[in-house]
Amino acid sequence: MDSSLYEFLEKFLDNWQEIDLLVVEAKDKQDSNPALYKALCRSITVFTIAHLKAL
Repeated sequence: MDSSLYEFLEKFLDNWQEIDLLVVEAKDKQDSNPALYKALCRSITVFTIAHLKAL
């Protein structure tokens, strides 16, 4: 595989792990802390858009 493509995919997947972590935390806080849940959901949206725009 072309090294630049490999590096791109590796970076993309590493960045996506940040989103996955936020999703896990949001699910955990959904019932116990609705304000934090909403903040995490907004963060997930922002990170997702930023990562997709970087493509």
